[in-house]
Amino acid sequence: MIVDAYNVLHCSHVLPEGQAMVDPPGLCRLIAASRWGRGRITVVCDGTPKTAEEPPTSTELVYAGPGRDADSWIERAIAADTAPKHLYVVTNDRRIQRAARRRRSHWIASETFLRSLVPERRPAARDVKPRGTADPAGWIAEMGLTGDELGEQPTPRPPKQAAPDPASDEVEGWLRTFGFDPADPDADLPGTD
Repeated sequence: MIVDAYNVLHCSHVLPEGQAMVDPPGLCRLIAASRWGRGRITVVCDGTPKTAEEPPTSTELVYAGPGRDADSWIERAIAADTAPKHLYVVTNDRRIQRAARRRRSHWIASETFLRSLVPERRPAARDVKPRGTADPAGWIAEMGLTGDELGEQPTPRPPKQAAPDPASDEVEGWLRTFGFDPADPDADLPGTD
């Protein structure tokens, strides 16, 4: 398997909060601890290393070299592979995906690969946290109870107020800057005929 490191790391929104800001050696550790960690894996980065930290032995961390990109390195590795049908390439980069398809190698989208690294944890019933005691009407609605079942009428929730429109405030600010009064219906505003 060849992993386009920075392409994968830019999809960090997929990882749980404690693992979202990993660096290339951290990505290697995640891979080594996952089901993919049993195979031979090369994680490829642009340029040169920023730290001297070593990845786990089950993964190889390769830097393309000063001023060189990982994409070109990966393309050359795909072209040189002696068993391309058994090669998996992890990237969202279409250029690398095309190179993999030409050699009949497999490619995996970066988000899909990241999701496979961290098993999804489903919360147990005891993990569900209440919203608090300050919202009894919310709890009543959440449980699907009616006032008749409770013997009383639940307290209604206050209506939600619309959020202010920041774009409208910005337009009004610019109009005032250029000497127009946005509240004046007779004002000759630019762009109106």
